[in-house]
Amino acid sequence: MANLTAEQYLEMAKQLGVQMDAIDAYKRAHSDSLTDEQFQKFQEASNAIATAIGQLNAQTAIVALEQADASIAKVKGATAQIQKALQTISDINTALTIVTAVVGLASSLLSGNPQSILQGIQGIVDVIPGQ
Repeated sequence: MANLTAEQYLEMAKQLGVQMDAIDAYKRAHSDSLTDEQFQKFQEASNAIATAIGQLNAQTAIVALEQADASIAKVKGATAQIQKALQTISDINTALTIVTAVVGLASSLLSGNPQSILQGIQGIVDVIPGQ
């Protein structure tokens, strides 16, 4: 497959899911007029699409982890800067922005959702003073 982002893989899986729902709805609506062979072809198509969706979701997780590895290095680099900033910042609102980003990262890590984790990491990177 092409080098797609986790978001792109996730969107493709989502769109295939919508298409599969439409196919399944058609199959249900016309079940009385389908031959057994036609019904089986619809079922095989739905199964193939479901398999593809599963593979795309797995690829989403793999790519998200690869993206996270690069981002984690950024967070590690940012940690010392955040510590220093929180020791030296006099503007309370700026400090709260940093604190909020750290809480967001913690929540995203607990969610286990790759997309959320990437957003949490990016949130940390975005609030580092001087970046």
